[in-house]
Formats: sequence, C-alpha cells, structure tokens
Amino acid sequence: MLRNSNQSLLKALAEKVDRLLSASCRCPIWQAGRLTIARRATPYTEHQACERKMDPKLITYQIGIPETFRSTAVNLYDEAFRAKLALAIASVEERKKLFVKGFNLGYAIGAFYGDDLIGIAGFNAIRGSLTSDLTYRDLISELRFLKGNRAALVFSLYERKPKPRELVMDGIAVRSDARGMGVGKRLLEEIRQYAEIHDFNRVRLDVIDTNPKARKLYGRFGFKAVKTERFPQLKCFLGFGGVTTMELRV
Repeated sequence: MLRNSNQSLLKALAEKVDRLLSASCRCPIWQAGRLTIARRATPYTEHQACERKMDPKLITYQIGIPETFRSTAVNLYDEAFRAKLALAIASVEERKKLFVKGFNLGYAIGAFYGDDLIGIAGFNAIRGSLTSDLTYRDLISELRFLKGNRAALVFSLYERKPKPRELVMDGIAVRSDARGMGVGKRLLEEIRQYAEIHDFNRVRLDVIDTNPKARKLYGRFGFKAVKTERFPQLKCFLGFGGVTTMELRV
C-alpha cells in the first residue's frame, strides 16, 4: 500500500521485501482462482492491421476469454499499461512471457469483433483475478533473484485486495483501432452487470493523476472519488505522484 510520509513508505517497502524474501515459493502474489469459461466456436486468427471500418453494432462481449486469445489479451494489456509494467520488468519479451503464463482469463470480460479480441476488462473477485496465476516463484524462476524481487516489490505497490462483496477492477485495455466506439464504456457496463448479478455491492478502481481522461470516463459512468493518496517523492520512480480511489455502488 502506498503511503504519504517518507518514513511510513520506507517502512512499508521494507516490510514487503522481508515478506517476499521469506515467503514460500508456493504462495502467489495474488490469490489464485479459476472460473469456467466457454470457448468461441469460430477459429482464431492473429490480428494484423485492420483495414475495414468496424461496425460497433457487431462488437460482442463475454465473460471469460478463451485460451486461443491468451497472447492477444497479454498484448492488449501490455500496450495499455506498458509504462507501469516496465518499472517492474523492463524487457517486453520477459514481461509478456510471464503474463502469458500468469493470466487467469476467467477473471476478465472480452470485447470481440468477429474473430478478433479488441478489448479486455480485468477484475479481482477475492477468489482470483486476471493476474492471479503469476506467482513469486515464476518471477524468481524467469528473472532470477535480484530482478525477480524487484518485480515482486513493484507489483506489490500496485496490488489492490478487494473487501467482502467488493469487485476491484484490474484495468481496461482497448485496441487502438477500436477506440472512440464506446468499447471502454460498454466494458464498464459489463463489469457493473457482472457485479450486480454476482451480489457485489460496489465496484472499486484506482486511477492515477496522470490519466485525467480515464477519471472523467469513470466519473461520467457514475464512479465517485472516495480517497486520494499523494506521494510526490515516488513520482520519479513510478511516473505518477498520486492515486484516486473511485467507487461505483451497485
């Protein structure tokens, strides 16, 4: 958890490092969980440059992303959150390799246009999350001791554990040529519906201070800011100096 005072921050970071170094390699950074998802009947072909103009009416949405789209989901996620993820793992190749293994595709909603995955919205539902299959052992195995522990420490700063009956969003990513067609807004609506159907009473997310467009989108959708944490001493390291927590009651 990020803190405002330097003393609290350093203490928190030190405690996280101690826990990571002493933890059993069997313990995941995020609690693992599985959901059963249906596979799409149509064959998947890797996306290349889309030359046709998309018709928003033909975009479909489903809970859970089939295995055939695993690499595409990782590419979308990495493109959307590359700046943050690069702080933990600088190498794109190493980063994607770990996420291909660590993504739990049952904890995401996919937006599809024909045979293409064009958007994803991950979520954390206590039992699991989109990134719940990425473990400390994986980081150490792939990155070795120093780089692996650095990655684990940085990822721990981004960790957001849900409270009972709370659904935490784990990022929205939309392919560049599908933006401006309401895909992000529709993914938010799908998240809201999922929370309502599964008896969650609120959806929570964090938005960084360098992404005002996202905050406006969430605000227009009904999310309310409930807390803002500022940490200017970490801006040079993280690339942002504050985080606002927003909630949507369902």
